[in-house]
Amino acid sequence: MKILRNICLVDTPYALSIYLLKMPMEDIEKTLFFVGDSIDSRIAEKLPHYVSIRNQSAKNDWKYMSWLRVYKYLKCLLYPFAKLYIQDHLYIASQFIGRYKYTNIPDGPDCYSTWEKSPYQPWVPSPKSLKQIIKNFLSHGAMYDLKYGMNNQCINRWVMNQREQYTIYIKGRKSEVVDAADLWCNADMDKQVLLKTIFYISEEDMARMQDAETMILTQPLREDCKLTDKEMYDIYAPYINGASKVLIKPHPRDKFEWIKYFSNAYVIESRAPMQLLNYMGFAPKRAMTVSSSSISAMPESTEKIYLGTKINDKIFQTYGDR
Repeated sequence: MKILRNICLVDTPYALSIYLLKMPMEDIEKTLFFVGDSIDSRIAEKLPHYVSIRNQSAKNDWKYMSWLRVYKYLKCLLYPFAKLYIQDHLYIASQFIGRYKYTNIPDGPDCYSTWEKSPYQPWVPSPKSLKQIIKNFLSHGAMYDLKYGMNNQCINRWVMNQREQYTIYIKGRKSEVVDAADLWCNADMDKQVLLKTIFYISEEDMARMQDAETMILTQPLREDCKLTDKEMYDIYAPYINGASKVLIKPHPRDKFEWIKYFSNAYVIESRAPMQLLNYMGFAPKRAMTVSSSSISAMPESTEKIYLGTKINDKIFQTYGDR
């Protein structure tokens, strides 16, 4: 029986891929993965050890949030002695961090720069009534709103490029630049096969990607910004209708029925992060997105089209100007 000495809490395929690329195979095999509901169950089931938990739907469920503080110990009796690798901005992160030290896993290649521009900023809690303090502690734990590594318990922050080190969240704090592309290139066959298996990257997907003219990188605009199906359609239709060899790469939380509305395009089945596919050598002639940071990992040979958040007021009000 293997002793699980690492805890990894993630809720995006990107964050999961960075952990898998960064850690040695021996450590991966001794990791207990707590995966949120934004990670496809087919991905989770291929991890060595995993526990599925709620994240998106847990925000207002204080009973469930409080239960997580006990649940983590039931799933890992050695939890107090494990090393924690966590996306600390998740709703449930504070319950897993508690009073322990941890390493913060990035949410995207430019996540700290993106958060700087967001209208939703972390804040240092101001004094509240005793009732409010107790309620916050029961629902969120001691780490309430001290996310993005802005606390003394975060002992390291993985960042994906040098410029991230100059953001307000990283500057003056310990961080480590992770070159994910280099990690993939230098990974042995076992590691590469593991990643392809976990993210179920099929030969058909790879063949279609190599033949693509245009790739659409979607975002969960209905889920986050409350767009209607018509609003979603109107944004993307000018770039898909009438075009040939269009590939659509849905965001893991995007539930829009792309095949229904755009039958002429090929929708990629794999939920692998776009960056991982780029590391494998995929480079479309052009890529288009509203504001997804995934497009930044595309090679220089790819024409990058940013529609921008101002394309729809609901998107702008939610994401800010990016």
